[in-house]
Amino acid sequence: MKANTMKNLYAIENQKETIASINSKVSYILIDLDFSGNSEYFREAYSIKKISSDKAFFVFDCINHSCTKGYYNLTNEIYNLIKNNEAELKGTLSCDGWQDSRRVGNNNCRARLNYLVRVIYSND
Repeated sequence: MKANTMKNLYAIENQKETIASINSKVSYILIDLDFSGNSEYFREAYSIKKISSDKAFFVFDCINHSCTKGYYNLTNEIYNLIKNNEAELKGTLSCDGWQDSRRVGNNNCRARLNYLVRVIYSND
């Protein structure tokens, strides 16, 4: 991500509440990120573990290195998942940015993210 975008996202993240403040029964969240199915861009799949004291902010870099103002934002989806005591969410997101700086306003970025979110709740 560009430096200005990252600075703005960090400011937003600092204002977010913790996972535990949304749902105190959440022990941790596992997020599997898979970028298969992208014909133009590649990145290895990876997983992230968020614990209950982490901020409820779930934004990930676009895999298109020339992408302009783009990222994947799962914050609302995961917020609703933990608010409603649900255990799993699976889906696909397209990057919300532009393919490159010359195509801003004309060509959206085509990079996709396949995700699987699993919420592990405590037995309390």
